[in-house]
Amino acid sequence: VSHTKGLLEARVEVDGSPIRILSAHLPAFRRFDVDPLEERFTHVRKAIAEAVLEDTTLPTLFCGDMNYPEMEKMVPEVFAAGFQNKLSGEPTTMSGRAIDYVIASSEWKVGETGSVLKCGDHALCWVDLELA
Repeated sequence: VSHTKGLLEARVEVDGSPIRILSAHLPAFRRFDVDPLEERFTHVRKAIAEAVLEDTTLPTLFCGDMNYPEMEKMVPEVFAAGFQNKLSGEPTTMSGRAIDYVIASSEWKVGETGSVLKCGDHALCWVDLELA
């Protein structure tokens, strides 16, 4: 069984303004009975935070299946920099866990949010965002 995971970044323009979008699928920590807050995963947490905070001059979205219900604890420096989870905190998996995130820098204004839990092991999550 392979559990290769990653983080992709795209820089695109919205209405002529550049933005960054980072999409992640983090390792299935629970499946391996490990806690990502353990010291041995410091380098993983640091790499994630550095990637998200690499360019804070652009509006940034960091989203995906994080496989962990407390991202505020995993990457506190991201939240200290003003990023917020824009999903409602409702369960995003069929098992009732909230482990999918749309984490946005402070330049984003949130409209409606929602999810559909009938499309696989994770919900299809969506957030209407607008640059403030």
